[in-house]
Amino acid sequence: MADAIFPRIMGASTTKEAWDTLQDEFQGTVKVSTVKLQKLRRDFENLKMKDNETAKDYYYRIREIVNKMGAYGEIIYDKKIVEKILISCTEKYDALISVIEETKDLDTLSLTELMGSLEAYETASEEKDTWYLDSGCSNHMTKNESIFCSLDKSKTRVKIGNGDFKEAVGKGSIAIDTKKGKRYINDVLLVPNIDQNLLSVGQMIEKG
Repeated sequence: MADAIFPRIMGASTTKEAWDTLQDEFQGTVKVSTVKLQKLRRDFENLKMKDNETAKDYYYRIREIVNKMGAYGEIIYDKKIVEKILISCTEKYDALISVIEETKDLDTLSLTELMGSLEAYETASEEKDTWYLDSGCSNHMTKNESIFCSLDKSKTRVKIGNGDFKEAVGKGSIAIDTKKGKRYINDVLLVPNIDQNLLSVGQMIEKG
């Protein structure tokens, strides 16, 4: 930049004329930077998570803009990024965010803690949507109460595929997505202490 300005001030006949040239150059640079920073601010404010975008990918998009803002002298602290993520995630995170807002101190919630919660929630959601056929378990069963269309709370013991017995705390109907569309399954047990969603082959045959 200095090499570009020097030829312009060489012809200045007075110090004031040279200073005015430098000032014009500086103000022009500041104006360009201000315009670019304003655009980045708008991009940051308007940023929202895309459908089917992971929390990590969304965070990377936010961080890219924040880093560019930092290059123009504006520092965005983690607290503001936390607030941004909480208000701009897609609806599938609503249940988790409600819990976070009710149980956490948002003034001290770290970005690392928030991202850990979001990623763990994604993993749990993926598991919730996966079902396994099991020829050894006596009943359909799941640990995810949120997927029941109807649920009657009652306790009973149920046998799982490895021969162990677990306590079921309710029975009801669920809806699952299949290649042929949504299907409803009745008499599904709510078993908090299992690792997977299980469809009993015996029960399916019995129900036709």
